[in-house]
Amino acid sequence: APTDVRIAIGVVFLEEAWTTSLLQSLERVMEDPPHGLNISYDIIEEFTFADAGRILDQVASTGDYDIIWAHSAFYEVVGELMEEYPDIAWAVAGAGNEAYGGNMWYMDMTGYESSYLIGVLGGLLTESKNIGTVAEYPFPLMNTLNNAYAAGARSVDPEIAVQFTYIESWFDPPKAIESAKAQVANGADFMFSQPIGPIEA
Repeated sequence: APTDVRIAIGVVFLEEAWTTSLLQSLERVMEDPPHGLNISYDIIEEFTFADAGRILDQVASTGDYDIIWAHSAFYEVVGELMEEYPDIAWAVAGAGNEAYGGNMWYMDMTGYESSYLIGVLGGLLTESKNIGTVAEYPFPLMNTLNNAYAAGARSVDPEIAVQFTYIESWFDPPKAIESAKAQVANGADFMFSQPIGPIEA
Protein backbone atom coordinates (compact mmCIF):
# COMPACT_ATOMS: atom_id res chain seq x y z
CA ALA A 1 0.00 0.00 0.00
CA PRO A 2 1.29 3.52 -0.75
CA THR A 3 2.60 5.69 2.07
CA ASP A 4 2.89 8.91 0.06
CA VAL A 5 0.33 10.65 -2.13
CA ARG A 6 1.58 13.47 -4.33
CA ILE A 7 -1.04 15.71 -5.93
CA ALA A 8 -0.73 18.33 -8.66
CA ILE A 9 -3.66 20.77 -8.73
CA GLY A 10 -4.26 22.76 -11.90
CA VAL A 11 -6.27 25.94 -11.33
CA VAL A 12 -7.31 28.73 -13.66
CA PHE A 13 -7.40 31.39 -10.93
CA LEU A 14 -5.94 30.88 -7.49
CA GLU A 15 -8.05 33.69 -5.98
CA GLU A 16 -11.42 32.17 -6.84
CA ALA A 17 -13.59 30.79 -4.04
CA TRP A 18 -13.79 27.29 -5.53
CA THR A 19 -9.98 27.02 -5.42
CA THR A 20 -9.88 28.27 -1.83
CA SER A 21 -12.54 25.71 -0.89
CA LEU A 22 -10.53 22.85 -2.43
CA LEU A 23 -7.28 23.86 -0.74
CA GLN A 24 -8.91 24.36 2.67
CA SER A 25 -10.54 20.93 2.41
CA LEU A 26 -7.25 19.32 1.41
CA GLU A 27 -5.43 21.00 4.31
CA ARG A 28 -8.04 19.58 6.73
CA VAL A 29 -7.47 16.09 5.35
CA MET A 30 -3.70 16.55 5.66
CA GLU A 31 -4.07 17.45 9.35
CA ASP A 32 -5.56 14.01 10.03
CA PRO A 33 -4.52 11.93 7.01
CA PRO A 34 -6.39 8.68 6.33
CA HIS A 35 -4.36 5.47 6.68
CA GLY A 36 -1.35 7.51 7.85
CA LEU A 37 -0.68 8.77 4.33
CA ASN A 38 1.87 11.48 3.77
CA ILE A 39 -0.07 13.86 1.47
CA SER A 40 1.60 16.72 -0.39
CA TYR A 41 0.49 18.94 -3.25
CA ASP A 42 1.76 21.49 -5.74
CA ILE A 43 -0.36 24.12 -7.43
CA ILE A 44 -0.12 24.79 -11.14
CA GLU A 45 -1.85 28.13 -11.39
CA GLU A 46 -3.29 30.48 -13.93
CA PHE A 47 -3.04 28.46 -17.10
CA THR A 48 -5.61 28.98 -19.83
CA PHE A 49 -8.03 26.45 -21.24
CA ALA A 50 -6.06 26.55 -24.51
CA ASP A 51 -2.83 25.59 -22.69
CA ALA A 52 -4.34 23.02 -20.32
CA GLY A 53 -3.59 19.97 -22.46
CA ARG A 54 0.06 20.85 -23.01
CA ILE A 55 0.66 21.80 -19.37
CA LEU A 56 -1.11 18.77 -17.87
CA ASP A 57 0.80 16.50 -20.26
CA GLN A 58 4.09 18.06 -19.12
CA VAL A 59 3.13 17.61 -15.45
CA ALA A 60 2.08 13.99 -16.00
CA SER A 61 5.27 13.15 -17.93
CA THR A 62 7.45 14.05 -14.93
CA GLY A 63 6.18 10.98 -13.06
CA ASP A 64 6.17 13.06 -9.87
CA TYR A 65 2.43 12.83 -9.12
CA ASP A 66 -0.03 10.14 -8.11
CA ILE A 67 -3.06 12.39 -8.63
CA ILE A 68 -3.54 15.25 -11.05
CA TRP A 69 -6.54 17.33 -10.12
CA ALA A 70 -7.70 19.43 -13.08
CA HIS A 71 -9.87 21.78 -11.07
CA SER A 72 -12.27 23.01 -13.75
CA ALA A 73 -13.93 21.90 -16.98
CA PHE A 74 -10.92 20.02 -18.32
CA TYR A 75 -12.58 16.65 -18.84
CA GLU A 76 -11.84 16.57 -22.59
CA VAL A 77 -8.13 17.18 -21.97
CA VAL A 78 -8.08 14.59 -19.19
CA GLY A 79 -9.91 12.17 -21.49
CA GLU A 80 -7.02 12.43 -23.94
CA LEU A 81 -4.34 11.97 -21.26
CA MET A 82 -5.79 9.39 -18.87
CA GLU A 83 -5.01 6.37 -21.07
CA GLU A 84 -1.50 7.64 -21.81
CA TYR A 85 -0.85 7.88 -18.06
CA PRO A 86 -2.82 4.96 -16.54
CA ASP A 87 -0.88 5.04 -13.25
CA ILE A 88 -2.10 8.56 -12.47
CA ALA A 89 -5.51 9.12 -10.91
CA TRP A 90 -7.07 12.07 -12.74
CA ALA A 91 -9.72 14.27 -11.12
CA VAL A 92 -11.97 16.89 -12.69
CA ALA A 93 -14.41 19.09 -10.81
CA GLY A 94 -17.24 21.37 -11.82
CA ALA A 95 -20.33 21.21 -13.97
CA GLY A 96 -20.40 20.47 -17.66
CA ASN A 97 -17.88 17.67 -17.35
CA GLU A 98 -18.35 14.10 -18.50
CA ALA A 99 -17.45 11.07 -16.41
CA TYR A 100 -15.21 8.73 -18.42
CA GLY A 101 -14.57 6.17 -15.68
CA GLY A 102 -11.32 4.26 -15.53
CA ASN A 103 -8.60 6.27 -13.81
CA MET A 104 -10.63 9.50 -14.01
CA TRP A 105 -12.70 10.67 -11.05
CA TYR A 106 -15.40 13.24 -11.77
CA MET A 107 -16.97 15.45 -9.11
CA ASP A 108 -19.99 17.64 -9.80
CA MET A 109 -21.15 20.35 -7.44
CA THR A 110 -24.74 20.57 -6.25
CA GLY A 111 -24.65 24.30 -5.57
CA TYR A 112 -28.11 24.62 -7.05
CA GLU A 113 -29.59 23.43 -3.75
CA SER A 114 -28.15 26.32 -1.73
CA SER A 115 -28.76 28.71 -4.65
CA TYR A 116 -32.45 27.84 -4.51
CA LEU A 117 -32.53 28.61 -0.78
CA ILE A 118 -30.74 31.93 -1.36
CA GLY A 119 -33.45 32.73 -3.92
CA VAL A 120 -36.16 31.92 -1.36
CA LEU A 121 -34.44 34.28 1.08
CA GLY A 122 -34.25 36.97 -1.60
CA GLY A 123 -37.92 36.48 -2.39
CA LEU A 124 -38.82 36.95 1.27
CA LEU A 125 -36.58 39.99 1.83
CA THR A 126 -37.01 41.99 -1.38
CA GLU A 127 -39.15 45.10 -1.14
CA SER A 128 -38.87 46.06 -4.82
CA LYS A 129 -39.69 42.57 -6.19
CA ASN A 130 -36.50 43.05 -8.20
CA ILE A 131 -33.41 40.97 -7.40
CA GLY A 132 -30.11 40.40 -9.20
CA THR A 133 -27.45 37.82 -9.92
CA VAL A 134 -23.97 38.18 -11.41
CA ALA A 135 -22.05 35.23 -12.87
CA GLU A 136 -18.96 34.58 -14.92
CA TYR A 137 -20.23 32.96 -18.16
CA PRO A 138 -23.46 31.34 -19.37
CA PHE A 139 -21.77 28.01 -18.61
CA PRO A 140 -23.80 24.96 -17.45
CA LEU A 141 -22.84 25.33 -13.77
CA MET A 142 -23.50 29.09 -13.75
CA ASN A 143 -26.86 28.61 -15.47
CA THR A 144 -27.85 25.90 -12.99
CA LEU A 145 -27.06 28.16 -10.03
CA ASN A 146 -28.80 31.20 -11.54
CA ASN A 147 -31.90 29.26 -12.57
CA ALA A 148 -32.19 27.68 -9.12
CA TYR A 149 -31.83 31.13 -7.52
CA ALA A 150 -34.60 32.54 -9.74
CA ALA A 151 -36.83 29.51 -9.09
CA GLY A 152 -36.37 29.87 -5.34
CA ALA A 153 -37.33 33.55 -5.43
CA ARG A 154 -40.36 32.90 -7.63
CA SER A 155 -41.49 30.06 -5.36
CA VAL A 156 -42.18 32.80 -2.79
CA ASP A 157 -43.56 35.36 -5.25
CA PRO A 158 -44.05 34.47 -8.95
CA GLU A 159 -43.96 38.16 -9.90
CA ILE A 160 -40.37 38.75 -8.79
CA ALA A 161 -38.11 40.03 -11.56
CA VAL A 162 -34.57 38.62 -11.67
CA GLN A 163 -31.76 40.49 -13.41
CA PHE A 164 -29.00 38.27 -14.88
CA THR A 165 -25.55 39.56 -15.82
CA TYR A 166 -22.63 37.52 -17.15
CA ILE A 167 -19.29 39.33 -16.98
CA GLU A 168 -17.73 37.09 -19.68
CA SER A 169 -14.63 36.43 -17.56
CA TRP A 170 -13.64 33.83 -14.97
CA PHE A 171 -11.97 36.52 -12.87
CA ASP A 172 -12.67 40.24 -13.19
CA PRO A 173 -13.71 41.76 -9.81
CA PRO A 174 -13.97 45.37 -11.12
CA LYS A 175 -16.35 44.28 -13.90
CA ALA A 176 -18.37 42.19 -11.44
CA ILE A 177 -18.65 45.17 -9.07
CA GLU A 178 -19.84 47.46 -11.87
CA SER A 179 -22.37 44.84 -13.00
CA ALA A 180 -23.81 44.63 -9.48
CA LYS A 181 -23.96 48.43 -9.18
CA ALA A 182 -25.84 48.58 -12.49
CA GLN A 183 -28.39 46.07 -11.21
CA VAL A 184 -28.85 48.03 -7.98
CA ALA A 185 -29.33 51.21 -10.01
CA ASN A 186 -31.96 49.30 -11.99
CA GLY A 187 -33.92 48.50 -8.82
CA ALA A 188 -32.41 45.27 -7.46
CA ASP A 189 -32.45 45.23 -3.66
CA PHE A 190 -31.09 41.68 -3.16
CA MET A 191 -28.02 40.21 -4.84
CA PHE A 192 -26.65 36.72 -5.52
CA SER A 193 -23.02 36.63 -6.64
CA GLN A 194 -20.83 33.90 -8.04
CA PRO A 195 -17.68 35.92 -8.87
CA ILE A 196 -15.76 38.04 -6.40
CA GLY A 197 -16.93 41.66 -6.36
CA PRO A 198 -20.70 42.12 -6.17
CA ILE A 199 -20.88 41.62 -2.39
CA GLU A 200 -18.38 44.46 -2.01
CA ALA A 201 -20.56 46.61 -4.27
